[in-house]
Formats: sequence, structure tokens, C-alpha cells
Amino acid sequence: MQDDQFPLRCLPADVMKNVLRTMDRDQLFSYSLISRATKRNVMDLKMKLRFFGIFIDSKLQLTVTILPDNYRIQLTFDRNRTVKWNPAENEPLVLDTPRIVEVKCSKDYGEAFTGNTVMENSRMTVREYILHLFDIFHHPLITSIRFAEGSDRFDNRFIRRMVEGLTVNRTIFHQLSLDICYHHLMIRTTIHPKTVLLNSDLEPVESLQKLVIQNTEDVVFHSKLFTPEDSIPFRLDDVLINSSENIHMYCTVSSDTDLNRFLKLWMKGSNPRLKYMEVGWTLGPEKDQLVIMNGIRHRVMEEDERRERPYPMKIEKRTVVASEGAFVIRRYNGVEATVSFQRPQFMELAVWD
Repeated sequence: MQDDQFPLRCLPADVMKNVLRTMDRDQLFSYSLISRATKRNVMDLKMKLRFFGIFIDSKLQLTVTILPDNYRIQLTFDRNRTVKWNPAENEPLVLDTPRIVEVKCSKDYGEAFTGNTVMENSRMTVREYILHLFDIFHHPLITSIRFAEGSDRFDNRFIRRMVEGLTVNRTIFHQLSLDICYHHLMIRTTIHPKTVLLNSDLEPVESLQKLVIQNTEDVVFHSKLFTPEDSIPFRLDDVLINSSENIHMYCTVSSDTDLNRFLKLWMKGSNPRLKYMEVGWTLGPEKDQLVIMNGIRHRVMEEDERRERPYPMKIEKRTVVASEGAFVIRRYNGVEATVSFQRPQFMELAVWD
């Protein structure tokens, strides 16, 4: 559709802006692609994003969540081509300029995506779609890139070109072997996120250690498996080599003795960058605080004591609180930390320097 043939262009600026505000967000996105002028019209609405995600499995998708009503737009690139691609029989797949882009929407975060606007031969690259969304929604970064089964069909050089130079807050590896996570994604795509989330088995160990030794702000181990044999273990060596500022371990299998040993080693100087660690468990017996704190010099916080600060992962709006009953320990250099069991099935270590 030509810009000069689009009827909204004939309206006064203030009237046109009011009309645009009544349009569904996916319609606004399509409108913004018509010309530089229509793109500027959408930019003038000053809409903001809550979330910008890239999802890579057998498909390549972009999803944005728009403030304040959590309206979502999803772009899927060359679905039929990517889903049918057999990486064992073909060269790695490159989608620099996709032939077909499907646009779907969801008017509420809890609703499924509906509708299906199809754009063909747009001549825009995937990277240009990303930058276009950045522009019209005044957004500076990619919230997360999620790699899952099937992502190995895409050429890593293509993924690198797609996000090169852009800020990536979080990289998520979902049920992928760690050698794939490290060698094929961290190294060959050269993505350096602030947060790495592993929803995978922690094997092989050598690849895990190469991942967690990265100087990230956060590393998250998250198991959604429901048997003790399959859940993520709290392996002391894995945590000691971790150089992240914040370590989050959910649904882990851990021993009181290993938690005790970790606290003692931290007091002696291990994990110098660590500011916060939480270890959660949903399986097995309750933790024995006396065993975990055994042999550790500490004091117990009194009724009128309270320390708090923002939770390190900004996606969760809560605070880290240490209050009555928490244990105060001290590192060899005098820096204090609190060990708290106030959240059910969690141990929290917060460093207060």
C-alpha cells in the first residue's frame, strides 16, 4: 500500500493520533511498516514495552509485550520452511531476509495468540524487524533470547548477525545439553548476556564450568522436573567456580552438609563477586538450620533489626529482607552477610557490603 493512498494521511495530526490510539497494536505495527512517515506517526504515540523476546527452536519468533495493558504481538519467520528443515540433511539454515512473516496478537497476557496477518517478500531482514520494533516502541534492548530443542537447525553466524551489537539481558537454554549451550551458542554467536538461565541437566560438567565462570550479573538454574533423580543437584564445585554476582537455584536437590561447607568457604574468601544467592528445594526432607549453621560463627538478628534491598532480578518486584531470626555471618575481610530461611523451602544468602 502506498503512503499517499492511505486515508489516515489526509487527517489533521491530532485527529490522526486519536484514531491510531484506537487501533489494535498489531494493526499499528503493520501501519508503521508502510513508510517513514507512518513509522514516525506510531513513534509519536510514545508506547513502551514490558518485554522483548526472541524464541528459537524449530521456529524463529519475536514476541513483544506492550505497556500498560500487556497486549502482545508475535512475529514468526518462514514457519513452514524452518519446521520442515532437517539439519541432518541440509546446511545450517539462514533466514537473513525471510520470505513470509506471520503476525499474531494477544490482547491479554493470559490469552493465546490469535489472528494471522501474513506479510510476503517484505525485503526486511530479521535484524531490521528487531530494530524497527525498537524504534516504534522506544525500546533499548532484548529482554531474553530462548534457545530450545530444534535451535541447532539455524546457522550460528546468522544468529550472531541478527543480534550483533545489541544488548541482551538474558539468555535461556531450555532442555539442551550444556555442550550445545556453550560451544554452539555462547562461543559461535558471541552473545554476552547479563543473565544466563539453565533449564537443563548440568552435564557435561566441563561445559557447565565454562558457562558459569562467565562474569554475568545473574545465573539461574531452574529445574521443572518432578523427581529427585531428575532435578538439578546443588554441586558444591559448580557453585564455587561460579563468578556471577547473583546465583539463583530453584527446585534443587541439596544436602545440609554441602550448604554448610559453602558458607564456610565463602567466609574464607570464595566467590568474591557474589552479592546474593538463593537455593530452593521442593523435594526431600526439610532443611535443618542447625546442621547448615554448624561450626559457623554467627549471631542471630533481634526483633528490632531489619535489612532490605531490591531483589537483584528486576523482573520480580520484591525485596530481599533479613530480619528477626536471620543469621549474620562475617567474611574474613569484615564484610557481613545474612543467611535466612524465612521464605518457605529457600535459603537466602545476602551480602551487605
